[in-house]
Amino acid sequence: MVPVAVARRHRLASLFDVIDASAPEGTGALHIGDGPNGGAVLLDDGRVCWAAAPGAGRRLVDLICQHAAVSRREVAIAYAECLRRGAPFGELLVERKLVAPGALRALFLRHTSETLVGLAEQDGEAVWIPHRGAGYRPRYRFTLPEIAASTTAAGLAIEVDVACDELAAVVAGEAAGAAFDVDSDDGPLAFAVRGDASYDEIRALGDWVTSVASRWPSEAFPGFIVASVGTGGLVAWATGGCLFGARFDTASGLVRALAHLKRRT
Repeated sequence: MVPVAVARRHRLASLFDVIDASAPEGTGALHIGDGPNGGAVLLDDGRVCWAAAPGAGRRLVDLICQHAAVSRREVAIAYAECLRRGAPFGELLVERKLVAPGALRALFLRHTSETLVGLAEQDGEAVWIPHRGAGYRPRYRFTLPEIAASTTAAGLAIEVDVACDELAAVVAGEAAGAAFDVDSDDGPLAFAVRGDASYDEIRALGDWVTSVASRWPSEAFPGFIVASVGTGGLVAWATGGCLFGARFDTASGLVRALAHLKRRT
């Protein structure tokens, strides 16, 4: 019998591939699963803007009340008004100063990721239905790399705060980097990302990190490994039991990152 965590990881990897294939189609809904437990992923201009499933609305209210210090009564009043005015729920929360824009984006990302974890368990072929209007025009949209990383972390119960701090320190806005979970035959899955990169670029980075890491036993992994690419390079390193990788397009960014890693070895 396949362990639950391995099966879930496989389903998540498959879901990301389906969304990645649908994203270039532009704006529309990717319907996943049949019956009462099915749902949809809404994409706008190739980015994920929402995931819908039964009970998802209640979960969003729970998240807002838990993490934004907003009472259920305030949320209920705002929701009733948004229905009356036809205004987006999130924008009304920001307008009323009930939730800060940055906090709301983080809550939407978490909510979408948790919903996708559930949708990944659905059987049946996903169906793409293009949107015939001018687009959903959401306040927040998420790249597939950040959605995939957040969903992986939620689905596999991975704590990401330390990994995000590590990426911020090494990447420092000068590269695309990620922390990878590699314990599967499905290939590496990023569970934390930083910087601007496509889903394919993050997957390629993960493949490279995995390939170089496979040359050493985990206890003998060097402080960092570097490969020259164009005017920059690739860096792989391990810390806190996690594998990291980053792609630098400039020599200056690469040198700064290597100096930071070297000081710790």
